Amino acid sequence: MKKYLIGIFVFVSATSFSQTYFFEDFNYDSFEEIDNLFQNKSNGAIWRTNHAIRDVDINENGKMDSVELYKSTKIVEDPFQKGNKILRFELNKISPKFYSKYACDDRRNNNVIEDAVLEAKFNPSKNLYCTDCSTDSPLKKYIYDWDVHMKRNEIAITGPSEQSLYKANRDHWFGFKMLLDKDYELETVNNGTIVSQFHLSGEGVVSPPIVLSILKDRFYFGITNINGGKPESYDLGPVEKNKWIDWKVHIKLSTKDRRGIVEVWRDGVKMHSIKGKNTYKNYRMYLKLGIYKYGWWNCNYQADETKRKVVSFDKVWANKKDRVPVN
Repeated sequence: MKKYLIGIFVFVSATSFSQTYFFEDFNYDSFEEIDNLFQNKSNGAIWRTNHAIRDVDINENGKMDSVELYKSTKIVEDPFQKGNKILRFELNKISPKFYSKYACDDRRNNNVIEDAVLEAKFNPSKNLYCTDCSTDSPLKKYIYDWDVHMKRNEIAITGPSEQSLYKANRDHWFGFKMLLDKDYELETVNNGTIVSQFHLSGEGVVSPPIVLSILKDRFYFGITNINGGKPESYDLGPVEKNKWIDWKVHIKLSTKDRRGIVEVWRDGVKMHSIKGKNTYKNYRMYLKLGIYKYGWWNCNYQADETKRKVVSFDKVWANKKDRVPVN
């Protein structure tokens, strides 16, 4: 029998939904099962999959060309434990010329930009054609936009309502196992990759207050609004590929200097305990997992030589205490 989000559950109070606490081991036959649950919204606490959409026919020729196969989200077998299923995210950078030629808007020629026009916008030091695809994609279809989907492959946990997200000024505990594939490419420049986010839900929210990222060959925990409102990054040690890493995080979001706390453990070892203001508004928070490669398509960043990111997750949980929820 197929599993439909067994292990994900919501604690309900007498008056309203409280936070979504859950345990997820991704024991599905395919990622499409998770996606279908999101589309049908048939469960109270489900994964939101809109940033994990699959490949797009960018040149609209009615078929998927090999150059267009840039994103993949799959349920696969754990390479280190037979029979155990995990969730694997893959994100590849497609040819900048192909993307700009077909996905950016040139109304003179059916949304296909001529090579001469592209070359005039080419930045050789970055290998990018600096066209504004985030606002001028054909027919305003956001499925093409580098700022929305071309640089990310993620899912997020959500609940039956806004009230089920994680409230500020309360203790929340999260854990997950992460596996960087041997083919995960590391940068030599400072452009990084976010592999987990604790994002806010509210008006005017742009950046997540807390992120787990990879900069060059090291993990970092970033807090964007620590004491004084200045962003800071905390070193979490070297990147290890082809090995499961067990992360645990304790968060209490607060706009008060004395009340906020962020603690993080790596493979059972406490790496940091960071106290103080860590958010700019007491919005509710939600968890995102996957790849967010923010430097690939931006002409304001240093040239980035990487083209491939592959990350897997397993045993994801959230609780109000330092304890994995029981199925």
